[in-house]
Amino acid sequence: MLKKIKQLCSQNNLTISELEKKLNFGNGTIHKWGNAQPSVSKVKSVADYFNVDVNYLIYEDSYIFANKETMNVAKEYEELTDSQKALVRSYILLFKNGQPLQPES
Repeated sequence: MLKKIKQLCSQNNLTISELEKKLNFGNGTIHKWGNAQPSVSKVKSVADYFNVDVNYLIYEDSYIFANKETMNVAKEYEELTDSQKALVRSYILLFKNGQPLQPES
Protein backbone atom coordinates (compact mmCIF):
# COMPACT_ATOMS: atom_id res chain seq x y z
CA MET A 1 0.00 0.00 0.00
CA LEU A 2 2.78 2.41 0.90
CA LYS A 3 4.38 1.92 -2.53
CA LYS A 4 1.14 2.88 -4.29
CA ILE A 5 0.64 5.91 -2.08
CA LYS A 6 4.19 7.06 -2.84
CA GLN A 7 3.47 6.60 -6.55
CA LEU A 8 0.21 8.59 -6.33
CA CYS A 9 1.98 11.35 -4.42
CA SER A 10 4.73 11.47 -7.02
CA GLN A 11 2.19 11.66 -9.85
CA ASN A 12 0.52 14.57 -8.07
CA ASN A 13 3.76 16.42 -7.20
CA LEU A 14 3.10 15.87 -3.51
CA THR A 15 5.20 14.46 -0.71
CA ILE A 16 3.80 12.02 1.81
CA SER A 17 4.35 14.64 4.51
CA GLU A 18 2.28 17.15 2.53
CA LEU A 19 -0.45 14.54 2.07
CA GLU A 20 -0.48 13.84 5.79
CA LYS A 21 -0.92 17.55 6.50
CA LYS A 22 -3.74 17.87 3.94
CA LEU A 23 -5.54 14.91 5.54
CA ASN A 24 -4.85 16.08 9.10
CA PHE A 25 -2.80 12.96 9.88
CA GLY A 26 0.04 13.05 12.36
CA ASN A 27 3.61 13.28 11.04
CA GLY A 28 4.85 9.89 9.89
CA THR A 29 1.40 8.26 9.98
CA ILE A 30 1.52 6.99 6.41
CA HIS A 31 5.17 5.94 6.61
CA LYS A 32 4.26 3.70 9.55
CA TRP A 33 1.87 1.77 7.29
CA GLY A 34 4.86 -0.12 5.96
CA ASN A 35 5.03 -1.94 9.32
CA ALA A 36 1.65 -1.34 10.96
CA GLN A 37 -1.98 -1.86 9.99
CA PRO A 38 -3.70 1.48 9.24
CA SER A 39 -7.29 2.21 10.17
CA VAL A 40 -9.89 1.75 7.46
CA SER A 41 -10.96 5.37 7.81
CA LYS A 42 -7.44 6.65 7.14
CA VAL A 43 -7.01 4.41 4.10
CA LYS A 44 -10.38 5.63 2.84
CA SER A 45 -9.27 9.23 3.34
CA VAL A 46 -6.20 8.63 1.17
CA ALA A 47 -8.27 6.83 -1.48
CA ASP A 48 -10.83 9.64 -1.55
CA TYR A 49 -8.10 12.27 -1.80
CA PHE A 50 -6.65 10.62 -4.91
CA ASN A 51 -10.07 9.55 -6.24
CA VAL A 52 -9.07 5.88 -6.31
CA ASP A 53 -10.79 2.80 -5.00
CA VAL A 54 -9.69 1.60 -1.55
CA ASN A 55 -9.04 -1.83 -3.06
CA TYR A 56 -6.50 -0.27 -5.41
CA LEU A 57 -4.44 0.82 -2.42
CA ILE A 58 -4.81 -2.45 -0.54
CA TYR A 59 -4.35 -5.13 -3.20
CA GLU A 60 -1.34 -5.68 -5.42
CA ASP A 61 -3.37 -7.37 -8.16
CA SER A 62 -3.20 -5.52 -11.44
CA TYR A 63 -6.87 -6.15 -12.24
CA ILE A 64 -7.99 -3.76 -9.52
CA PHE A 65 -8.80 -0.44 -11.17
CA ALA A 66 -7.25 2.73 -9.83
CA ASN A 67 -9.86 5.09 -11.13
CA LYS A 68 -13.40 4.94 -9.72
CA GLU A 69 -14.91 5.88 -13.07
CA THR A 70 -13.11 3.00 -14.77
CA MET A 71 -14.29 0.64 -12.06
CA ASN A 72 -17.89 1.80 -12.52
CA VAL A 73 -17.67 1.30 -16.28
CA ALA A 74 -16.31 -2.22 -15.72
CA LYS A 75 -19.21 -3.01 -13.39
CA GLU A 76 -21.70 -1.77 -15.97
CA TYR A 77 -19.99 -3.85 -18.65
CA GLU A 78 -20.37 -6.98 -16.53
CA GLU A 79 -24.14 -6.46 -16.47
CA LEU A 80 -24.43 -6.46 -20.27
CA THR A 81 -25.57 -9.41 -22.36
CA ASP A 82 -22.99 -11.27 -24.46
CA SER A 83 -24.19 -9.54 -27.63
CA GLN A 84 -23.98 -6.13 -25.95
CA LYS A 85 -20.44 -6.93 -24.76
CA ALA A 86 -19.47 -7.88 -28.31
CA LEU A 87 -20.81 -4.56 -29.53
CA VAL A 88 -18.83 -2.67 -26.87
CA ARG A 89 -15.64 -4.53 -27.86
CA SER A 90 -16.34 -3.65 -31.47
CA TYR A 91 -16.67 0.03 -30.59
CA ILE A 92 -13.43 -0.09 -28.63
CA LEU A 93 -11.58 -1.58 -31.58
CA LEU A 94 -13.16 0.97 -33.88
CA PHE A 95 -11.92 3.82 -31.67
CA LYS A 96 -8.46 2.29 -31.27
CA ASN A 97 -7.80 1.01 -34.75
CA GLY A 98 -10.44 2.43 -37.00
CA GLN A 99 -11.58 -1.15 -37.64
CA PRO A 100 -14.66 -2.77 -36.08
CA LEU A 101 -14.57 -6.34 -34.82
CA GLN A 102 -15.75 -8.79 -37.47
CA PRO A 103 -18.82 -10.79 -36.45
CA GLU A 104 -18.15 -14.39 -35.42
CA SER A 105 -19.35 -17.05 -37.82
